[in-house]
Amino acid sequence: KLDFMLKGKEFITLIVTDIARIFANPILTKQLENILGDEGKLSRFTRKTGDEEQKINAVAYLAGTPENLTTTLKEGLIFRVSPVVIMHEVEQNLDILKRENQGIGGGLGEDYINKEDIILNFYKKLWEIQNEEDPEQTRVESYYIPQEFRDEIERRMLPKLNNAFKDTGQGFIRELHQIYRYMAAHAFLNIYNRKNEKGILFLERKDFEVALYLSEKEISLKLKILDMLHGINEEQFSTLEEFRTWTVRKYKTEKVTPTEFALMENYVKNSIR
Repeated sequence: KLDFMLKGKEFITLIVTDIARIFANPILTKQLENILGDEGKLSRFTRKTGDEEQKINAVAYLAGTPENLTTTLKEGLIFRVSPVVIMHEVEQNLDILKRENQGIGGGLGEDYINKEDIILNFYKKLWEIQNEEDPEQTRVESYYIPQEFRDEIERRMLPKLNNAFKDTGQGFIRELHQIYRYMAAHAFLNIYNRKNEKGILFLERKDFEVALYLSEKEISLKLKILDMLHGINEEQFSTLEEFRTWTVRKYKTEKVTPTEFALMENYVKNSIR
């Protein structure tokens, strides 16, 4: 069980390669929401003590396919994650096949540099910094955020977040916090190129611009997913043909990307089974 595996742990990285298994269990889904949400807690129920709660610091990588898109995502988890949808084009898939073919049986050779190992070693280095095991860097305790960044966020991002509230009724407070998380994360990943004064990491313009770019993409995709789910639920399709007719009618003045269509089609397939 998830609560048993995580009991007593303060920091975790949760990797789920098949999110459908989580979505199929309402209790697991709720536990995941609590772990990843602002609550940051692990809840479990025992016969002896009743409800038990434990504070936990968690990050998660959740992977799945378009078929996994269900109302579960809309009901709460979508506001606790940063969704990314990747749909490979034909040429991209061919490149993946070529790379896989060359790598089978160690075919890439001894001189091949495994980028995954480089990334893993770098993250181990960051972990050492935060555990005060690095003699060259001071553990990061806080961040210095220039006032101009806050002012620019108010001018550029708050209107977008408020419009999202008008469209959905959701406050998008977490998405505001996410801008600052992106800034802090980008600065920390570049700690060797940032000023670190007595544990205070100074954010730079590059951190700010990357954060806004990622936040705008995240908000846009969330709104598209919510709008899609709302529109589909309103229509209550009984066949895929009805869905395709509705899509042409609804989006005749808008451009529907292949990704958006694939997401909607798979959601409808789940709904009418």
